[in-house]
Amino acid sequence: MTDTKTDDINVWANILAKVTIDDERAKQREREWRASFIDEWWTQTQKNLPSWKFARFGNKVWESRCDERVLRAVREWSPMKLSNGKLVAQSMVICAPSGAGKSTATLARLYDASKRLKDATIEGKSTVRYPPGILWVTEQQLLAAQEERNYQLMNDAREVSLLILDEFGFAGGHDAIKGRTPLGLDILSNRYDQELATVVTSGMSLGQLAKRYGMAITRRMENEAKVFDMLAGARP
Repeated sequence: MTDTKTDDINVWANILAKVTIDDERAKQREREWRASFIDEWWTQTQKNLPSWKFARFGNKVWESRCDERVLRAVREWSPMKLSNGKLVAQSMVICAPSGAGKSTATLARLYDASKRLKDATIEGKSTVRYPPGILWVTEQQLLAAQEERNYQLMNDAREVSLLILDEFGFAGGHDAIKGRTPLGLDILSNRYDQELATVVTSGMSLGQLAKRYGMAITRRMENEAKVFDMLAGARP
């Protein structure tokens, strides 16, 4: 004799299982769709970054050549933090001698962050579709853009969500010919006023930068930034 009640339960259990499977597949497709936006963003972002393929966390040869304190400080920096459902870029100032790995470690941290973001998206832990824009420039490149009236690069440097201002302090961005604003004041003040994140790497200490550019500029650099000054105490 057939147990009708048991049959009904089995039918509904099978229907529920199918719905659950279909629902999970739909969620997985949505996660993969969101991850495709992260891939597109990172593909475009890499065009603005140095092509140092060796600069990746886990590359023991490269890491052995960097200062451990620099690697630790940069690893502790979060390039982007979630705020009200949006990824907001975070500032950093890192002052260390040439060869300590401040620039390459910064690049490695950006690659690490992009991978973590994609993994979180695939796992359903992040629904962010539009990460912040990133631009990497040296002080020398900005000075050349200013001299050549490359307004596009100058405007991008003023307005991008996250600017990495590399090798700051030696190129002469504190000087300006008559009628022009010094580069440091122009870029960093504009970004400070717009509450945009800036990463500054320098072979000078904050004290040395303050003497050359003025404390108004270094205060703007340090505002809400992770600061690591390996050269603190160096002669101004």
